[in-house]
Amino acid sequence: MQEILERQNEHKMLEIQFAAKFLFNIAEKTNSLATYLALIPLLCLIPYPDSWTEAVTTIAVIVDLLVIALIAITRQCVNNAADLRAHFDAYVLHASKSKLHNKLQDLVYQIVRTFSKQAEPAMSNTGLDTPPGVKNWYGLKNANNYIDAVVKCLNENRWWDKKLNIHRIIRTTTFLAVTIALTA
Repeated sequence: MQEILERQNEHKMLEIQFAAKFLFNIAEKTNSLATYLALIPLLCLIPYPDSWTEAVTTIAVIVDLLVIALIAITRQCVNNAADLRAHFDAYVLHASKSKLHNKLQDLVYQIVRTFSKQAEPAMSNTGLDTPPGVKNWYGLKNANNYIDAVVKCLNENRWWDKKLNIHRIIRTTTFLAVTIALTA
């Protein structure tokens, strides 16, 4: 159990956690923006003068292309962040010595260097601090042994996934309600 607590706070692991959190935050923002922008082409269903047809169609196509680009950015950020989290968990929970892929290693370096003003407090703060950080990611106060600690860590990951899914369901329901309201 002590090994998990020590490994999760190694400098390289804190950098990986910061980069993963950063990428997940970008993915969340681009996904939300894509969701809301996807509503704009629905405005084509509203009656408008015939002279506006070309402009409305052009705007709808541009917005659709922007939504496609935002979805691609979201997917790439989620994939990279998930790979970083998988590496973090493999190292912290299972003491895996596998090396981080060069592309991901470069990405972590670029994010930490470019956003160093946000990285420093995030890497020295815990999730309970302001601003919230990535230090002591797994809280293991009640773990009795190593296996119990790993199970608790994996349950924390599952809780986080559940929270994100709830947000996704709320956004999708809102999107459907607005779509129905605009087309009714």
